[in-house]
Amino acid sequence: MDVQETTAACRDAFAELASPACIHDPYPFMRWLREHDPVHRAASGLFLLSRHADIYWALKATGDAFRGPTPGELARYFPRAATSLSLKLMASTVAMKDPPTHTRLRRLISPDFTMRQVDNLRPSIARILQSAWTA
Repeated sequence: MDVQETTAACRDAFAELASPACIHDPYPFMRWLREHDPVHRAASGLFLLSRHADIYWALKATGDAFRGPTPGELARYFPRAATSLSLKLMASTVAMKDPPTHTRLRRLISPDFTMRQVDNLRPSIARILQSAWTA
């Protein structure tokens, strides 16, 4: 996707992310979004933050004001996106849960994400990614 196409399509980044072209390869659009519209407000009023620093600030400074959409909100605002298996999986992740569920799940899994544990996973992750890229 070139910049002119992206500018026109970026009236609603959520809709663009659900497009077939973006599902196939989201990286050019996400790069454009980070560079040109890092705090995107969709027509629905929802925000999409695309830079780590902005996300970090929003989560720390606002509590739950910038929470992820619930499955019901996702279906209401973005009916086509709500049927996407990828978005359903993303919406079911620990990161998208609200407290106290998020807190409980995070406590359960945090011992498995120490630096030592992650370092031990690196060889396996590298093998999996290498086989995925060569397939």
